[in-house]
Amino acid sequence: MIESGSNPLHRLQTKKDKMKEITFEDKVYKKLVEMPERTEYDLLKKVSEAVREHFIQTVKDFIRYDYGKAWGFYIEFNDDYSSIVKKEY
Repeated sequence: MIESGSNPLHRLQTKKDKMKEITFEDKVYKKLVEMPERTEYDLLKKVSEAVREHFIQTVKDFIRYDYGKAWGFYIEFNDDYSSIVKKEY
């Protein structure tokens, strides 16, 4: 009899279950970190209307918690929230 712990497929599935799912927020944060500094990122052109509000809220959270400080940058919106710019601290 094969025990579940010795089955390689079971171990692979268990490991996969433990892996963190990549969230929308993770993708947005990655984009902000990788974005070139002093470059305007036009949300109207680059973010679909279907997810734009979620994207904007995620960037607001990134700003609120000052996550960019660890990488030496911060993010600013323009006045109407249609674009963002990454700036060096």
